[in-house]
Amino acid sequence: MESNSASSPDLSSAEARAQLAALASTEHAIGDRIATPSWYHPALAALIFVFIVGNASPSWSMLTFLVYCAGLVWLMNTYRRLTGIWVNGWSQRGGRGYAWLLFVVLLAAVGVSFAVRSGQLPAWSVWAAAATAALVAWWAGRRFDVAYRASLAGQ
Repeated sequence: MESNSASSPDLSSAEARAQLAALASTEHAIGDRIATPSWYHPALAALIFVFIVGNASPSWSMLTFLVYCAGLVWLMNTYRRLTGIWVNGWSQRGGRGYAWLLFVVLLAAVGVSFAVRSGQLPAWSVWAAAATAALVAWWAGRRFDVAYRASLAGQ
């Protein structure tokens, strides 16, 4: 059994530095390429708002859930088509905290919508929860973009 080091030539320090510089340049180019379109986070926020408000109504909950799911698929596919990649917030350095924040806020907002549906909370509660969840999604999404591009740039 042969080792990989025996079959590959040794790099000089100058060649290694040049390859590292090329890799850093590629990461910077990817960071520029993944800039999220300005409409992406407002569209995601609107989908979240519709889903949370609709979930409070038994007659609208299924329709708004389908609109939410279809909208998410459309957003992901459009982003992937525009940038050529998909960035997962759970697996990216700097993004996991924002993903957890959004998850907790969405979970709380869904809880409020179920409480409104069952009559335990007044109707205005779901509007406040939906607005809060939408604004957090918009804010956290933009912060995630900045953190992810900074991590690619090595900052």
